[in-house]
Amino acid sequence: MKRFGSNRCNGDLREGKGSVSTEGGALDIYPYTFFSRYDEKPGTNPEELLGAAHAACFTMSFVRLLGMADFVPE
Repeated sequence: MKRFGSNRCNGDLREGKGSVSTEGGALDIYPYTFFSRYDEKPGTNPEELLGAAHAACFTMSFVRLLGMADFVPE
């Protein structure tokens, strides 16, 4: 399975704005800025996205292992 993501950026690093989208629709033109990465402003950042992806991958793998041992999480 191939899935794609896209990114748009306008402006310079500090004052510019960007957005990220995923082919699957989980993110659709979701905003990010310098301040959403380095400050407490609304939006996302690459580290947050990687953390969420890692958590989802780990959870799916763990659930598989539980299933192999005849456990089903609730």
